[in-house]
Amino acid sequence: RLARKLENAFLHGVKVQRTSSTAGSLGGVLQFIAGAGGNIDATGGNLSQTLINNVIEDISAKGGMLINPVILCAPNQARRISALNTSGANPQVFKDISDRTLGGFTTAFIGDLPIADKGTIAKIFVAQNMLKDKVAILDMNSISSKVMRGLTAKDATTNGTDGQKQRILTELTLEVKNATSAHGIITGLNL
Repeated sequence: RLARKLENAFLHGVKVQRTSSTAGSLGGVLQFIAGAGGNIDATGGNLSQTLINNVIEDISAKGGMLINPVILCAPNQARRISALNTSGANPQVFKDISDRTLGGFTTAFIGDLPIADKGTIAKIFVAQNMLKDKVAILDMNSISSKVMRGLTAKDATTNGTDGQKQRILTELTLEVKNATSAHGIITGLNL
């Protein structure tokens, strides 16, 4: 449960500046990369290699290097990416002669634009809390979580409780460098 809550905050958090009367909250990666002037493809429709490659090209045109690229998507879009590799004239299928397995999945996407004398090979990461109609292309070298206040344990036992309760507290924030140039997002995709 804790991992899901952290994933949800890092994806969908809405940045609120802390004041004396307002609790602050961290901004999620989707809030940062979907800002004005960002690499946003709102064509919609079915996810395709062309849509992904177009966003990679937009990132490159704005100076993004995609040093450690990741395609972040929900399970339904990950399945669509895997399906791209099962049709057409040149699917990449590697099987041993004794292999009796049916089915397959894709763990990386190779872009068609050579950036900095190398191809863009993006790992595919499935996030259960990701919006089903969006796919993000992120450079993980430009994203990090920062600990503002380390883990502490506090007694949370209330009077009359038979037992002891503890609360573990920490304060984290998300740092997204070059949010509108080093990353991109595809929106309005078919489910």
